[in-house]
Amino acid sequence: MKTFIIYTLIMLAPFLGKCQPGAEINDVPVEQTPANISSALYQLSNEANTRSSKSLEQQCIVDAEGRIELQIRRGNNNDLDLLIDKESLSKEIGFEIRQSYKNVASVWVFINEIETLRTKLPAGYFLSLAQKPTVNNEGPQTLNSHTYAGTEVGGEGIKIAIIDAGFQQLDSAAFYGHVPPVESMDLVDFSNSGFTGNTIHGTGCTETVYDHAPNAEYVLIRVGSALSFALAMDYCRENEVDIASISLAYFNLGWDDDTGVVCDAVNTAANEGMIIFNAAGNYFDHHWQGNFNDVDNNGFHEWSANDENNRVTIPDGASIRVVMDWDSDFEAYDLFLVDPATGFNVAFSTGITNSESLSYTNDTGASKQYFIRVSGAGNVNVYPAFQLFTLSADCNCSLSYTVPTSSTATPSNSTNPLVVSVAAAEFADFESESGVIASYSSRGPTNNGNLAIQLTGPTATTSYVYNGPFEGTSCATPNIAGAAAAFWSAHSEYIGSSVVEVMFRKAEIVKDWGDIGTDNTYGHGGVNLYDYHPLNEYVNQASNNEFAAFAIPYLNIWQTDWYAPLGAHCIFLGENYEPSGGGVVQWEMLYKSYGKSTIIR
Repeated sequence: MKTFIIYTLIMLAPFLGKCQPGAEINDVPVEQTPANISSALYQLSNEANTRSSKSLEQQCIVDAEGRIELQIRRGNNNDLDLLIDKESLSKEIGFEIRQSYKNVASVWVFINEIETLRTKLPAGYFLSLAQKPTVNNEGPQTLNSHTYAGTEVGGEGIKIAIIDAGFQQLDSAAFYGHVPPVESMDLVDFSNSGFTGNTIHGTGCTETVYDHAPNAEYVLIRVGSALSFALAMDYCRENEVDIASISLAYFNLGWDDDTGVVCDAVNTAANEGMIIFNAAGNYFDHHWQGNFNDVDNNGFHEWSANDENNRVTIPDGASIRVVMDWDSDFEAYDLFLVDPATGFNVAFSTGITNSESLSYTNDTGASKQYFIRVSGAGNVNVYPAFQLFTLSADCNCSLSYTVPTSSTATPSNSTNPLVVSVAAAEFADFESESGVIASYSSRGPTNNGNLAIQLTGPTATTSYVYNGPFEGTSCATPNIAGAAAAFWSAHSEYIGSSVVEVMFRKAEIVKDWGDIGTDNTYGHGGVNLYDYHPLNEYVNQASNNEFAAFAIPYLNIWQTDWYAPLGAHCIFLGENYEPSGGGVVQWEMLYKSYGKSTIIR
């Protein structure tokens, strides 16, 4: 049971109390948010007559008729076995359920229908805004995939999916030859008339992949909520997509690794052999994580010393979203955004069991600084660790107090070996011997301590639709995905794990930046392919290829001597190899030495 209640200035209740930053607000008498709806959505419902269309579009996924997408969740994020029946739930609540994935479903309503929908929800169901995805060439030369792109391979036989929030200027990019003919699918606007969305981000990603793999087959899928993302992954799996490039991020889907519908969907696809490359995120100075610290026992977290205010500057007209979650399934924290000039809470989020989220648009006419405050939410003996992100498409909105570690988003918290999280290095730095991670690039590990960065790719490579550099981990990821497609097309006998294995080992040998081996800044290192040759064969003592299978790199020299084709170029992936197993050389081979490899002859 919460021990304090707050108001927002926007609600304009006649008995609104004014709370100065740092002051206790426990005695302000105000109505609680109902238990089955998020605070952000409840505020939106109460502001139906005052919310501008621009503010609505920045905060919500909106269709052509002005309806917004809401998410109905049965149980908690981890309760994926509590399946939702679309037909029966539609009848019970009186609104059409368009999509569902395991324990979540989407429904589209006008703002003035939110309260009606809430009152009709069955017990055990929770209503919230559908989360908007956050969208986080010299590339081929940098990764050496240009030696593949100009050949008969260059992605031939590989099907690639680009999953994004929008594909503006796609027709123009196709007209000038910067993207190929594509199959498209829209999981936001079902008429497919809105496929382009309101961003060119996906088109930039498509151009970047296409530079590396011009002969591949492409499918572009527009998604919005985490639910539509999960359905996109199902479509990819059912239609035999080989590689997915995802430069999107989702939040508040569960503290632990592999939790929530997004991780469930990518893990299911990866378990069937698809490689999923996803952007680690650009949240280096937009993230804080740690333990609750309340030295003065007034219920509010101190970010440093006695400072209860984490400052963020929001330009005029810009919107910000603040999300936080914590390491438990019980209600532990409340989240506030305070205007320091007045002391009012301009937005707040309370009453959710394992996460909070608020949104705010600064329409004051001037750039302003705001305070982010976190309070304990009730009778909790030991408060769990929590993390907080600031997100905005309009401004930098970095925090005054930051913790860069563990600043990756979902699905970078997947532990599946074929879900590969990509960090970014600026193009000019990527070719240096030491490597310099981009200042904004998110860092690992995951909340459970696992590796959250697997590879590093170049960013700020050229893009036609951007009329200049395409930057961020959003660019690094399709660079890596495109290089993987080029490589896989030249080794069609390989399975997905073999492609990833070679890319990891090559990164460790040639561009092992940061700590020796893997680390949570660069992962295995920067990607760079070996020159293409139609008879390249790879040898890796860690491949576990005990039976000389063609689908994975060879285990030792004996296997390559007996099973590699005549004239093969055998590349040793960074180990010392000695003739073993009594093998006899059956034909002449060209052995290349890399890293610690021994030249046999």
